[in-house]
Order: sequence, then structure tokens, then C-alpha cells
Amino acid sequence: EGNELASLDIHETGFSVASDNVNLIKAVGSGSGRIFMCGNDGFLYELLYSQLARWWHTTKTCVKRNRSRKRDRAYHFVMSAIYECADPILDITLDAERNILYTLSAASIIQVYDLGADGEGLRHVQTADA
Repeated sequence: EGNELASLDIHETGFSVASDNVNLIKAVGSGSGRIFMCGNDGFLYELLYSQLARWWHTTKTCVKRNRSRKRDRAYHFVMSAIYECADPILDITLDAERNILYTLSAASIIQVYDLGADGEGLRHVQTADA
């Protein structure tokens, strides 16, 4: 109740990106058009896209970029290779007023990212676990 959308419009963009065998669980978008996604592999991704129009053709690019911290990526890689496990990110939310991105993993680990005053940055601020 109260969270219902009046309508949802979906448009064909011509953009596509490989999932690399990652189940992307949830996506959130910012007012400036940034798209963040979380996956069952425990990583935070950003969908980067652009379109460059020239008089003779249009070039579209779309890339899924791992935005997790390098230390986290190395840790997940080693742990998943040894134990065949991952801590999937189950939820992601964006506080648009403060430009803060939050993720929640299955092991109850909360990661906090600051997008900066203009919403165009991405800096890991804090990790909290149970």
C-alpha cells in the first residue's frame, strides 16, 4: 500500500550488456541517469552507457562495471574459489537527497557509498556487519 506505481513505461534503447553469468538481483537509478545493480556474486555494479551521434552513424556503448572495492573483489574471488560460496547482495537503495547508496548482503553486511555532492562520484564510506 502506498508503494504502487501509477504507470510504468518501458522503451527499447538498443543497449545491451552481458551478465557474465551473474544473476542481477536488483537495480536502482539516480535522477542523473546512473544505474547501479547488485548481483548474487556479492558485487556492486554500475551500468555505464552512452550514445554518440555523428552525421554518418551513431555509436552506442554499454558496459557493466564492477564498482566494489578492489580488496572486496580479491577477497570474494579467493573465498569463492576455495569454498564455492558468495555473499550475495540482496538489496540496494539510493538516498537521492543525500546521494548515498546502500547495499545489504545475505550475511547482513551493509556497505555505504557516497556519490558526492553532484551525484557523479562513488566512494566507499563504511562497512557494517552484524
